Amino acid sequence: VNNGNLVIGTSGKGIDFSATGGPNNGSGTSELLEDYEEGTWTPSGTGNAFQVAVGSYTKVGRCVTALFRIRIAASEGANYLQINGLPFDNTAGEQGENIGNISFTTADTSGNMYAAVTSGTAILFYYGTGSNIRYNSSGVPNSHIRGGVVYYVD
Repeated sequence: VNNGNLVIGTSGKGIDFSATGGPNNGSGTSELLEDYEEGTWTPSGTGNAFQVAVGSYTKVGRCVTALFRIRIAASEGANYLQINGLPFDNTAGEQGENIGNISFTTADTSGNMYAAVTSGTAILFYYGTGSNIRYNSSGVPNSHIRGGVVYYVD
């Protein structure tokens, strides 16, 4: 293609990489790239609306990288800290965990947290001990949370 874009005119078709076997041949079930997409999404909370809620994503094949930034205004009681509205449903049955890029602007006393994508379109937050973080936890109210998750879709 000298100028312009390569357009695949039939749904479910894409670029076939099956002729590019490498030295570490795995047991892959597909070498067809049939989807690439970039966009934005709006994170939503389980209680009150976030004061700031912005997100972007990139989807390559089945792999989605979703980035977000939220601001929690105040304690929302005992609800679990959860972000809803991921751009694609995690129906693949595989939980995706963040790659170490979740941050609070105020540190929680545990100093260790991670996020996991549940089935569906939600991100739940956990302390390093595995217990859920709640909106009324130390360090959560009046915080900015920035981060991202990587997960797979069917």
